[in-house]
Amino acid sequence: MNTPEQNYKELQELALNEGMPLFGVADIAPARDRFLLPEPLRARMRAGISIGYRLAGAVLSTIEGAPNQFYYFHYQRPTSCLTAPRSS
Repeated sequence: MNTPEQNYKELQELALNEGMPLFGVADIAPARDRFLLPEPLRARMRAGISIGYRLAGAVLSTIEGAPNQFYYFHYQRPTSCLTAPRSS
């Protein structure tokens, strides 16, 4: 069984190799009682993983009050990377 540090490094490497330059892990114990999940499942959760894809500043600068079509178009790339099934 891997240590938490080994798991972190393995997940971080996977995220970076998949083009996700932003990666982090956090202790979710203080907030998990607010998750809308069955208690047995919540009780087993110890950490949350956050990964992100950097969007171009030019895209973000076009947003005024709410996302627009330009942002939506560029947002599809990272969304597809995060949700695409992986082949082994």
